[in-house]
Amino acid sequence: YSPLFNFLGSAFIALVDALIKNNYSDIANHIYFNPSLLMKYGRLTSLLVSGLSLFVIYLILNKLRISKIITLNLMISISLSLFFLDISLTNGKNSFFLLFFLLQYYFFLKYFQKIEKFNIKSYFIFGFLAAFSWGINYFCAVVSITSILLLHYKRYKFTNLYYFIYFLILFFLVGF
Repeated sequence: YSPLFNFLGSAFIALVDALIKNNYSDIANHIYFNPSLLMKYGRLTSLLVSGLSLFVIYLILNKLRISKIITLNLMISISLSLFFLDISLTNGKNSFFLLFFLLQYYFFLKYFQKIEKFNIKSYFIFGFLAAFSWGINYFCAVVSITSILLLHYKRYKFTNLYYFIYFLILFFLVGF
């Protein structure tokens, strides 16, 4: 799924760029004759997705009720680290890997703190997140699988096991 998401993001940025320059009638030929633009748009997509990942990190830190001073220091140190710079500027799957990993962790924290909100809709959310994560990298889907197992046990114990079927159907149909 990462190449698909990267393509859609690059196409959206190319469309916005063409609308700003009023050159949308010849955008296909413009990119075809100048493929370096596609790399530029792909890098911008990775940068935007990494920025969205920073926002999800902020949401996670707020969910954990971390002090605002520590949150600010963490956000600055993460955004200026060489690791994050490499993820942000490289046109590849790592920025989407980070985003989906953090999204799964955010939803796990959300439902773990308020387990009464964990219902059938949550299985669909984790199913889609796990499927897209599996499409990016197999390891990334482990968070959703583990989250479903832990949250289901915490909320329902050994009842309502048919909810797993909804999760597995989404996971395998969309994931493959």
